[in-house]
Amino acid sequence: MSTLDNMVLNLGKPAVDVLRTSPRLPDSPWVIWSRKPRAHLYGLQDLWERVRARAGIYAVRIHDLSRTFAAAASQGLPMIGKLLGHTQVQTMAR
Repeated sequence: MSTLDNMVLNLGKPAVDVLRTSPRLPDSPWVIWSRKPRAHLYGLQDLWERVRARAGIYAVRIHDLSRTFAAAASQGLPMIGKLLGHTQVQTMAR
């Protein structure tokens, strides 16, 4: 079991609203599901490319969004690391 299996994510109201109004697949434990029965979505590259094209942004990675979120929190390295799911502050120095 990885540390991500027990990770708690604090979501803002806009994200919660999107999740509440997103279609659900009956009997599926996944929030973002695959077209394959009982499978989660694996890999977001195609979806991310469509989202970026629709928004008119092209040179942005998903990872860039998490860094922007953490920097906007402006709480110092330990809190930024926690927000990003890092268990050690040294990870932030990379």
